[in-house]
Amino acid sequence: MESAGQFHRCNCGKIIWEDEDPKWFTSKLIPLIGKRIRLTFKVWKNKSSDAQRGYFRGVVIPVFARAMGEDEDETYEILMRKFFPTEREMPDGSKSPSRRSYSDLDTGEAEWLHARVRELAAQWYGKYIPSPNEPYKDLL
Repeated sequence: MESAGQFHRCNCGKIIWEDEDPKWFTSKLIPLIGKRIRLTFKVWKNKSSDAQRGYFRGVVIPVFARAMGEDEDETYEILMRKFFPTEREMPDGSKSPSRRSYSDLDTGEAEWLHARVRELAAQWYGKYIPSPNEPYKDLL
């Protein structure tokens, strides 16, 4: 179960959770009454935007792919595995190398990725990839 909301401190000194969807949240809690559970808290971060995804797939990946001599999908896989590697557990219990999805990145992680790939393109291939706010002309 994953939920979004925020904590508040009431005048009585207690901390209260205010969920964005209280009816759904309550329906999920009722079956847990009397059970031991584990809670994990994470600070909310905004997911990468459509503009960030468009820049990465429409500018960064094509320029880098051409420099590598690979197709764009393969380049995407290579870069995501380099910068955001994970492992996936297989049905037999073994671990398989994997990667995070770009759509799972928050805005800060996406900007960090863009900057690292621009640096790599310059260092490895001598290719310039413009920043998102720069005019883009066909650099391919």
